[in-house]
Amino acid sequence: MTQPKASVRTGTRQGGDAFLEVLRTYGVEHIFSSPGSEWPSVWDGLARLRREGVAHPDYLSSRHEELTLGMATGYGRVSGRLSAVLLHTGVGTLHGAMALRAALHEHVPMVVAAGESNAFGEDAGLDPGSQWLRSLVDLGGPERLVLPYVKWSATVNNPASLPGMLEQACRVAVSHPQGPTFLSVPMEVLHTEVRDDLLARAALEPPRSHPDGALLDRAARALVEARSPLIITELAGRDPGNVARLVALAEGLAAPVVEAQNGNFVNFPRDHPLHQGYAARPLMDQADCVVLLACRGPWHPPSKGPAGGATVIMVDEDPGKAHLPLWPYQVDLCVSGAMDVALEGLFHRVQVLLVERGDGAARAERRERLGAAHRRERDGWQLEARGASAARPIDPRWACQVIGEVLPPDVVIMDETTTHRPFVQRYVVRSLPGTYHAKVTGGLGTGMCMALGIKVAQPERTVACFVGDGAFNYNPVTSVLGYMQEYETPLLTVIFNNEGYAAMKSAHLRYYPEGFGTQTGVFYGHPIAPTPDYSALAPVFGGFGVRVTEPEQLRGAMEQALGEVRRGRFALVDLRLEPADIRGGG
Repeated sequence: MTQPKASVRTGTRQGGDAFLEVLRTYGVEHIFSSPGSEWPSVWDGLARLRREGVAHPDYLSSRHEELTLGMATGYGRVSGRLSAVLLHTGVGTLHGAMALRAALHEHVPMVVAAGESNAFGEDAGLDPGSQWLRSLVDLGGPERLVLPYVKWSATVNNPASLPGMLEQACRVAVSHPQGPTFLSVPMEVLHTEVRDDLLARAALEPPRSHPDGALLDRAARALVEARSPLIITELAGRDPGNVARLVALAEGLAAPVVEAQNGNFVNFPRDHPLHQGYAARPLMDQADCVVLLACRGPWHPPSKGPAGGATVIMVDEDPGKAHLPLWPYQVDLCVSGAMDVALEGLFHRVQVLLVERGDGAARAERRERLGAAHRRERDGWQLEARGASAARPIDPRWACQVIGEVLPPDVVIMDETTTHRPFVQRYVVRSLPGTYHAKVTGGLGTGMCMALGIKVAQPERTVACFVGDGAFNYNPVTSVLGYMQEYETPLLTVIFNNEGYAAMKSAHLRYYPEGFGTQTGVFYGHPIAPTPDYSALAPVFGGFGVRVTEPEQLRGAMEQALGEVRRGRFALVDLRLEPADIRGGG
């Protein structure tokens, strides 16, 4: 953002100018937009601010609403900052609805606004065109369409309400648990004068929720007295600072840390001896105290909790899980509040209690045992990868081993693989906080979009997107490539191409192992065929593309692709792996 100049209040301003002033007040640095014809008042206001040298949000235009909202999600994931998203009425809102759902589940703060019309040409001088009433209007407006996917939504019905309602949308979005809010804004409102005295002079900061000290005392005592404590986490690393806090707590307790089912961030350094992988079940059966740190699904099925009456402690900023239909996991003690404060409070209380107890022999033995288990597991993975190094088609374990060796540890990865995610996590080891992101929600098709948003938030970092060929087909690929070309934003994208949807075949075989699919070899919904050369798309948009079919090609191809990205050119690697099956752990 450019340096601000003092503004002069004139008594009133157009609604579009008032809209921008609220965003400026709340520190919004980026407007992500798939533009619509109802926003000219805002665009003209941006042009005026730019000409006058006044601080204003950067406008980032995309060619698909899923890209727009996916970028805002990736940006918010990394920066933690509020962004604005402008869409084209109900049709644009529906196009981006899946990405909006992901932002809700991932607690990403953003204000999403969709344009609308409320006069349909009957207001002199404000005729939006006959297409509005004829083909763009939905009963109830865009606000009704997104109710399940946002924290808060409303429609601005009067110009005097515009600044206050937009401010409320900003405030609710950044309040914990954070998430997207939605405002439907008729273009007639944006073109109407709004009084300056209705604009806030400063952003209202929402209060942070601090955990109850007595509950932290109980949790700390249960952990210190446990013979076999266990920490399970899934989302604690959303704030990179929590990684060091969790390391301090785990090391003090000599407690194993497991990243539940899908570690969606670097929650704990994956090369740390106390990191015990991604399967909690083996350790749960021996644990007598289990801590769930920001977990969506710590184990499966929910009814099969820890054995032997273990105490389960939940530490979470969002203990209510109000956006889920149920959360039926065992919890004996719930500590709600800001994760950083909770972890620091737990650590200091644990330290005091450990000093009082004085006996560290049990912790030393546990630390040594867990370190040996960590080394055995990693050594076993390495043996598997090396044993598959000559396989044709390329084995995904060897592929991930090579990719992990080529990519430096500070490269940020956005992972939208499914079948191959366990191999990515095992072999492309990310231990630096903030260097690994994976989708939380089930919908495919936003990984490349989120990777671009991460790049917007951290333009100095090298960002890689790993995407399955199924997910690649769901992403708005040409819009993504077009954005990278237009804004010179290079990503390294690796397509884990196994020529099919393994989940389809896996589900078929699970329920009908001896069925007609097995007998005929026909598994409907599974193949992606014929398989094109996806790498050929890159040169069309000025990028570098390479197709890898042999194991000995992979290292050189990855090194070349990484070099292209560092020189400012995006790279697309079509990595042909063994055809999709059900053995990979997907």
